[in-house]
Amino acid sequence: MRKLIIPALLCLAACNNSEETKTEVVTDTVATTTPEPMTSNALDSNCYILTEGKGNVDTMAMKLFTEGNEAWGKLMYLYHEKDWRMGRFHGTRSGDVVNAKWVYLQEGMQDSVDISFKLQSNSAFQKNLHYDKATGKDVLIDSAAYGREFKRIDCSQFPKYDFDFGL
Repeated sequence: MRKLIIPALLCLAACNNSEETKTEVVTDTVATTTPEPMTSNALDSNCYILTEGKGNVDTMAMKLFTEGNEAWGKLMYLYHEKDWRMGRFHGTRSGDVVNAKWVYLQEGMQDSVDISFKLQSNSAFQKNLHYDKATGKDVLIDSAAYGREFKRIDCSQFPKYDFDFGL
């Protein structure tokens, strides 16, 4: 019986040492493989839509990409029975505000305007543009309110218009 007890104790001691070593290795491995928290530099994309006008027949849609302080995407004003504006924008994001230059086509002519959006929860509020009678163009003024609310949608619901015509 003593012949069995001594080898059993030696085996138990060896197993305990082995488990302690494994525990230390596992602990070290877990500590070094914990993922870093996502930073604001990560690529992010969201889609937004706004319907307005009599019967909600006018649709505005935006696909927004941000990475760090850079922002870009597509913006469409799809007016019912009026000329559409479709194009791309590129600019900056500072906190929850995106400021960009929107280059778009309307009636076959290319034009551009500065735009600004304030991102909040599941919405993007667009700063109102003002019509300048002297130039006949929309302009963005600093004192304008963020008046148009675009609601976030799943990007699979984004209007399917291909308007990559060189913009």
